[in-house]
Amino acid sequence: MALLGNPQHERFAQRVAFGEAPAKAYTAVGYAEKTAYTCGSRLLKDSRVRTRVIKLRQAAAQGAVSRATLNRRGRRSVPQALQQEWQ
Repeated sequence: MALLGNPQHERFAQRVAFGEAPAKAYTAVGYAEKTAYTCGSRLLKDSRVRTRVIKLRQAAAQGAVSRATLNRRGRRSVPQALQQEWQ
């Protein structure tokens, strides 16, 4: 699974893939709260971000990644967990 080129977009995709609302995920990765509702939805419509969310959800559904594998405090990201699971 290829990571997104923008680290904020990658973290946004990870958060949305595991159930966080787009607006909340948008502010959690460092964007302005004032525009979160509109811009979070807009970012999710970006084809690269949307594809990444879908792939992360598919990986989770297949058991490659689980919430237990991930530390929501940011110590391990989804890609790190996937790399360790697949090695």
